[in-house]
Amino acid sequence: MVGEVTGGSNSGQNQNGDTTIPQTGDSTNVLPFALLALASAGMIGVLFVSRKRKTVK
Repeated sequence: MVGEVTGGSNSGQNQNGDTTIPQTGDSTNVLPFALLALASAGMIGVLFVSRKRKTVK
């Protein structure tokens, strides 16, 4: 069958029982993108509040 993993009960594990995680080569730091998203959401919130205050007066 296509995609079927064979090799017994140790498939995906080393001889000592540790599982190995394949390296993808992507080492991008997520923190700057998360901070940018939070800052953008904050600025959109400020924009809506300031527009609402201008129309109320």
